[in-house]
Amino acid sequence: AAAGVLCAVGLLCATSQAARGAVMKHGTEASFWLMLLATVCNPLPLLPENRRFLAFPIVAAVWLAATLTLPLVGNPMVLFEWAWRTMTTRFSLLQISVFGSAILHICLTLILNIWPVVVQNMPQLQKYKIQLDKPPAGIGQWYHCFTHIFASQMFVQLPLITGQYFFISYFGIPFDYDSMPGAWDIAWRLALALMIDDTWVYFGHRGLHHKRIYKYIHKVHHTYTSPFAPDAEYEHPIETVVLGVGFFLACMFLTNHLGFMWAWLYMRLLVTYDSHSGYDLPFNMLHLIPCYNGAREHDWHHEFFNGNYAPTFVWWDRLFGTNAPFDKFERQRRVKQAAKRGADAELRGDAWFAKQAGAKLGAKAGEVEGPAAVPFESCLVLGCDSVVGARLVRMLAARGAKRVVCVDAAGPTAEFTELAERCSRDHSATVTYVTKAIASEKDVSGVAEGVDAVFSFAPNSQAVADGLRRAACSGKHHAVVVDCVAAPAWSACAAGDVDGAMEHELLAEEGAPKPWMAIAGANGEKSDGGRAL
Repeated sequence: AAAGVLCAVGLLCATSQAARGAVMKHGTEASFWLMLLATVCNPLPLLPENRRFLAFPIVAAVWLAATLTLPLVGNPMVLFEWAWRTMTTRFSLLQISVFGSAILHICLTLILNIWPVVVQNMPQLQKYKIQLDKPPAGIGQWYHCFTHIFASQMFVQLPLITGQYFFISYFGIPFDYDSMPGAWDIAWRLALALMIDDTWVYFGHRGLHHKRIYKYIHKVHHTYTSPFAPDAEYEHPIETVVLGVGFFLACMFLTNHLGFMWAWLYMRLLVTYDSHSGYDLPFNMLHLIPCYNGAREHDWHHEFFNGNYAPTFVWWDRLFGTNAPFDKFERQRRVKQAAKRGADAELRGDAWFAKQAGAKLGAKAGEVEGPAAVPFESCLVLGCDSVVGARLVRMLAARGAKRVVCVDAAGPTAEFTELAERCSRDHSATVTYVTKAIASEKDVSGVAEGVDAVFSFAPNSQAVADGLRRAACSGKHHAVVVDCVAAPAWSACAAGDVDGAMEHELLAEEGAPKPWMAIAGANGEKSDGGRAL
């Protein structure tokens, strides 16, 4: 449907000058308003994981609809201009810069917390919660944080905001609509403002974690070890003042209009609410910011306290090594997550296998046993030095293969030796390693004798498979060939992923991993023994 919309609009633009003019003129405006709306409410995470490919067509279709609708309903900037001119006409600079800023802060606090409330109450999004072992914040916790925030905004932040009036008056900062800077001018100033604030808060935040003062000031902010959005502003008044200096330093160096100050307030709140959300949602627009320090990093800080001090970017933590414990934790988390997903995928494979004609009668998922589980006793694995290849060897041995020949150019590793001993001890399977580069059919001929099935992860797997099949057609030994080269294992290994973490992740992608899909595709082919795979 989205492709049809794109084609229709493309054809309309090609034949109609008015439509082409509308797209050229209003496309940028539509992009701006859609991006602004997405920072408040982004529904794309609601897409199921197996439907994420629809994200781009949906965004493209919505953008085209907005582009073509703007000429009909009018640009919202007209309403914004009217509101700004009315404000500057009716109210003084003191009222706008102090009380207007305070009201804006309260409104943004309420608006930016609507989507977090929706997220934590949608069951399909709970899988993205970072600390899954802890329940979402309750009503009492939200009430506690909001009470504290509004008290802080009234008695701590309002006096600080008063300084804005003297700053704008002394330096003659404009606040009328005609002097409003353009979007690109505000954008690069916001980028620099984030850098200035990030630098100040990193060192200030790290200082507040000093053991002599932590329990008196910063411990208030760490009341909740599993953060949620309003926890971003739940802090001791002294911390509000100390870390708030970063915000006002950016204002001092970069402000050229009151509009920038308010845009900077919105951006700073948006980032801090995201990092305290407690959810690592997909399609988060803030992750488009280079070196962005998101919710997962700061959530870890709240859970373990030590490290990941920067609020927006990762470079200060990387420079001083304060992200090292988080990196170690994240590697361990990904390995555990991949192992769980891999186990789930194997159970799905067992469930599928139990339904096939070659399976042992009465076999159930997770209960495949004995030599009858696979219809062959001898097999060959080409390109076994990968997490996927090693997992396949272990699975074949567990399901009754008595002889597994592994061929690769790298040579046996300590992990392979351990794997061979485990297969021999647990399953009475003989696993041998042949150090050999596989470049053509001739390279396989010396090691493929007597095997009933060949599983190939070799980079030229298709050529090897075709050669073996031609040999079978000419009357030579016939082995069922399963081409697994479409799997991501080889490319990940070649990229230098020596510890296998990347391969674990690739193996654990949603749905059946491609090697198992390849095995399923070869189902029904018969070896010399006359038994179907």
